Amino acid sequence: MTIIDLSRFQTLKEGIYSNAVLNKINFEFDQDHPDNPKWLDTEFVIDGHQIRDRFFVDGDDRFEKLVASIQNVQGDLQLESEIWSNMPCSVRLTHDAINERKFWHTHDWKWDSETYRQRLLKSKQTDKLSQGSGQGSLLEDVKKQSDEPDDDLFKGVFDKDGDN
Repeated sequence: MTIIDLSRFQTLKEGIYSNAVLNKINFEFDQDHPDNPKWLDTEFVIDGHQIRDRFFVDGDDRFEKLVASIQNVQGDLQLESEIWSNMPCSVRLTHDAINERKFWHTHDWKWDSETYRQRLLKSKQTDKLSQGSGQGSLLEDVKKQSDEPDDDLFKGVFDKDGDN
């Protein structure tokens, strides 16, 4: 006998969801002005449903509130996507109509600050290790040397008069 769980196909209801996860966060840039972002795309998983939410950079109150909620957790505006990918949170979900089209919108983001702190600490530890604290392995040193060009290796070999 095969059992199919139909609950995963039910539409979400408007309300607060404490089990949400921010999967992705990406900026889309203007082709004519590559330094100016046009919008921010987010992808949340809420009760097994994938919800995409777009925030327009200019004049979008929700964008400003999203930025403020992130700043409340990390203290600055330097977003590291590796830290924020798959970030647990609580969100309020609304189903809004714009020009007769319906969109899911997220609001009132409450981020898991403990997860953020753990990921930030791990990121800083990884950065320290990659900077080479003098205790790196021989293999890491060899890889690093092979990645860096050695301009002096063939210096003078192909000179006409043999001068270095």
